[in-house]
Amino acid sequence: MYERHSEKAENDHLINEFISLVDGTTTDGIISFANLTTQPFMKFWSNLIIYDHEADKNDLRVIYCGTRLADISGFEWTGKLISELDIGDHNTENIIKTNLEVLSKKMRNFVSGNVFWEKSDYTNWHQVKMPLRRKDQLNEVLCLWSIE
Repeated sequence: MYERHSEKAENDHLINEFISLVDGTTTDGIISFANLTTQPFMKFWSNLIIYDHEADKNDLRVIYCGTRLADISGFEWTGKLISELDIGDHNTENIIKTNLEVLSKKMRNFVSGNVFWEKSDYTNWHQVKMPLRRKDQLNEVLCLWSIE
């Protein structure tokens, strides 16, 4: 299951804490990479994924995957295109679609779903996806995962 515009994700404690910090740091709701690397955000880095849009491939590459996410899922995502991840065609399409919507509309999207990797003690996850500004460009998506 992959639920876009999820109220569960919007109400998640970790996501709310992160959003409050982002909103206190920005004037337009879009965080810069420079701000993301400051001390107040360090506690969230193990739960972050950063995607870079590769327009020529109509895909996104994971350029950063937090250690907690890699540990929980059992595989390293960094460097992989979304289409290269073994997450099922439906999930791949939804992730690409949601991330591209976040970039094109310069919006946040709250998403919930079920853990898709095997042998997991976790069952559900929630995310907030938002554009990430780097060097005055909006070509990346920042995703904070909260895993139950």
